[in-house]
Amino acid sequence: MEDNKFNFDCPYRDDKGICHWKYEGYGCIEEKCEYYRMVTTGKCKYYNNGFCEKYGAFFCAGPGFCDTEEDYKNAMKKAWGALKEREIEECVEERDNGCILRVEVIAGAKESRIVGYDKQRRRLRVKVAKERRKGAANAELLKVIADTLRVKRKNVEIMHGHRTREKDVMIRGVKPWVVVSSIVRQMEK
Repeated sequence: MEDNKFNFDCPYRDDKGICHWKYEGYGCIEEKCEYYRMVTTGKCKYYNNGFCEKYGAFFCAGPGFCDTEEDYKNAMKKAWGALKEREIEECVEERDNGCILRVEVIAGAKESRIVGYDKQRRRLRVKVAKERRKGAANAELLKVIADTLRVKRKNVEIMHGHRTREKDVMIRGVKPWVVVSSIVRQMEK
């Protein structure tokens, strides 16, 4: 068995232990190398107790994602989207003919739109610009969901909660991942 004198497998180090990245032409310095730190800790040299000192934000984009401010912002946006997707997934349940979306409705708002996620209730929060009279708020809710998911209004129906703020909405013919990604995309606008 060959004795490997290096502690980690670096893609920038050749067979002779020479660096072909930041320290081009020099021998591998492992612990002192920025790439080594990124690989072993998952954080870059600007990371300090959850704070990115390079861009002044409470988030590390991870190894190799902060060469420019634009790279950092794109990584942040992707991470934010992933976080939102995980939250939204909690309020979507797959069924044989589609899925159920658990929502909390806030009637009488200035505009109708999806505003966020209630972690405590595990429901999507939706503001509607109609009052709770004669089913107007329910109809507006179904329109908002249908428009967000780009499905026909007839494929969206309230299953439970016709007279309460908390409702279970059936969306026919749509997979949960489509619901989640469409909602996240709408929330980013």
